[in-house]
Amino acid sequence: MRILGLLKLHNEGKLVLQTVYFYYLKNFKYEYAGVEFEFRTVNSIKLQLFQVYYIDEGLKKRFHMQVDQNGDFFIAIKANCPEVVLSGEQIFSEAIKTNGTGNL
Repeated sequence: MRILGLLKLHNEGKLVLQTVYFYYLKNFKYEYAGVEFEFRTVNSIKLQLFQVYYIDEGLKKRFHMQVDQNGDFFIAIKANCPEVVLSGEQIFSEAIKTNGTGNL
């Protein structure tokens, strides 16, 4: 979901064209197993960390999804997460990569 642009640079007296990608990070909602999850980006420059909110037994709860060295996301602290959250980890990772950026 990136838009390709061109930037003119002056390098050693020559005009050079460079490829530039323009995109922005965005918040989004995603439904999984009948539960609505709200993904809020923490970083404004790159996909790195999301706070994820959901309602569990009438209470608003939160967990964090963090990027690893391969560009995949994982639940940062799994100790207090219910099964519906743990079972969706890979699906949430794909949802972030698909929905976490938008075009300028």
